[in-house]
Amino acid sequence: MALVRWERPSLLSRMEQIFGDAFGEEENGGLTLGAWNPRVNMYEKGDNIVIDAELPGIKKEDIDVTVEDHQLTLRGERNEEKETKKEDYYRKERLYGSFTRSFTLPSNVAADKVDATYTDGVLHVTLPKTEEAKGKHISVK
Repeated sequence: MALVRWERPSLLSRMEQIFGDAFGEEENGGLTLGAWNPRVNMYEKGDNIVIDAELPGIKKEDIDVTVEDHQLTLRGERNEEKETKKEDYYRKERLYGSFTRSFTLPSNVAADKVDATYTDGVLHVTLPKTEEAKGKHISVK
């Protein structure tokens, strides 16, 4: 393995990288928003790991949830409902198109028992822990 000299990026170049990832090129005097990813909360609740993903405006049939090799992947697409001419917009901030979010899961998740529900624009994925991960209470004799 070769050693490579690392140079600390300047604050300006780091800010350009951060905003460059979120925004595209300037178009007609304004910024166009880049690809979108849904916001998620991931937390532990009892014997489960739970992921809540905000997916407003997406139909249930346009969402795909897969678990493979300790990786949870959320895929979907939000389509623009009606056709509006570009020049008719005053402001356009909502993002459309496909998305993919992947999360590495701990090895103690029972992948065959994953459950997903979609209500009011929120995808709720419940990942139960394996029996070994739940722990076992040992009574002292």
